[in-house]
Amino acid sequence: MTPLPSPFQTLPRTLGCLLIVGALTATLGACGGTSADQQRLQDAQTAHAIAAAKREARTQERIRQARKDAARVRRELAKAKRQSAAGTSTAATGTPATTTGLTSTGASSAGRSCGDGVTANSVTSCPFALRVKAAYTNQGGPSVDVYSPVTQRTYIMTCSPSAGAQVTCRGGNDAVVTF
Repeated sequence: MTPLPSPFQTLPRTLGCLLIVGALTATLGACGGTSADQQRLQDAQTAHAIAAAKREARTQERIRQARKDAARVRRELAKAKRQSAAGTSTAATGTPATTTGLTSTGASSAGRSCGDGVTANSVTSCPFALRVKAAYTNQGGPSVDVYSPVTQRTYIMTCSPSAGAQVTCRGGNDAVVTF
């Protein structure tokens, strides 16, 4: 039979446990922390939840905007296809344009008149073609950055003098613009 330890043998261990438990209780409080600690924890959790909700709201707004943009681009593309099928398009000036010639990729060469002495191939919108001429005139060249109001993207067009006093710019998604 093992003798029972005397109270003096277990006292240091018991005191050590009591000190640790007392320190934890003082730090955390009897029910998980002092009211100030609990309030700070609750405030931090609330702030975190608010930040997460704001991030989610921003994400949802971006998704809604992307869907609107996609629908608008689909409508514009359908309109451009209808105009292309009819063989005409309307430039920013309201002047009807005609399509002529094909390149080796199947897109028409710079043959659709967009007004102001600008012609564009079949994959290039007239508003973009007119902006190419304006950018080349303003920026100089040979490379110009041009914003497309149809795709709402900026493209790099590389321009060079061609036959006569004309300038031909190529770039973007197979765009060809001559003025």
